[in-house]
Amino acid sequence: GCTTTGTYTITQPAALTASLVSTAVDTCGLGNGAIIVTATGGTEEYSFSIDNIAYQPSPEFYNLNAGSYTIWVDDANGCGPIQVSGINITATPVPDLSLSGAAPEICNGNAFDLTTLNIADANSTSGTISWHSGTPANAGNQLASTTVSPTSTTTYYALKTTTPYGCTDELAVTLTVHPNPTANITPDPAEICQGGTINFNGNPSGGSGIYNTHVWTGSGTVFLSATNIVNPVFTATTSGSFTLTYTVTDSE
Repeated sequence: GCTTTGTYTITQPAALTASLVSTAVDTCGLGNGAIIVTATGGTEEYSFSIDNIAYQPSPEFYNLNAGSYTIWVDDANGCGPIQVSGINITATPVPDLSLSGAAPEICNGNAFDLTTLNIADANSTSGTISWHSGTPANAGNQLASTTVSPTSTTTYYALKTTTPYGCTDELAVTLTVHPNPTANITPDPAEICQGGTINFNGNPSGGSGIYNTHVWTGSGTVFLSATNIVNPVFTATTSGSFTLTYTVTDSE
C-alpha cells in the first residue's frame, strides 16, 4: 500500500505552420524555376518535400519546370505534414518564329534585304532579330549587312533574342537564286544589200527556259518587222550602219 507523488510538466509547442517565401520563374523553358518556403512552430528540425515521399532538410527547391506545386512540411515530432499549396511557377515566353508569306527569290546579280521578310512570332515576344550565315546562329556568324547578293541559292538564319531573359529561337530561311538567261544574236555581224532582208534571232537560253518578253533596241529597230519577238525580219530600206540590242526576260 505504499504510494509516491510526482509532478510532471507537459509542454505543447506552437502549432506547426509553413508559408511561401519566394518563387523564381522558369526562364526560357529550361526547367530552372525555384520555390523557397519557411516553417515556424512545431519542433525543429523541419523537413520538406515536393512530393510527400522524399523529404529534405532544406526549404529550397530548384530546377523546376513551370507549373503548380504543393510543398509538404513536417517537424521533428511528426506533427505534420502540413501543406503549402497553390504555388505557381510561371515560364518566360520563348520565341516561336516562322516565315509569313512567300519564300524569297532573286535573279543572279540582284541584291536582297533580309529585313524586308515578314518574320512572325507565334508567342509575340519582345526582342530583336539578327541575321546569320550559319547555324547555330551566334556572334561569330552574324552578317555584317542584312543586304545580301549570293550567286547561288543560300540559307540564312534569323535569330530572335528576347528581353530581358535572353530566350532565343532560330529560323532557317532559304533565298533562292535563279540563273539569268543569256542571248546570242545571229547573224552577228550581219551585212546585206539595200532593199534586202535578213532574219535575226536572239537565241535565248538558260534561265528558267520560259521566256516571257523579247525586246529589241537600237538604231536598227526602225527596220525590224517587230521589236517584241525573238526572230524579227530586218528590211534594209536605206543604207548605213545600224545597231541592235536584244534583251530577254524569263519567267523567274
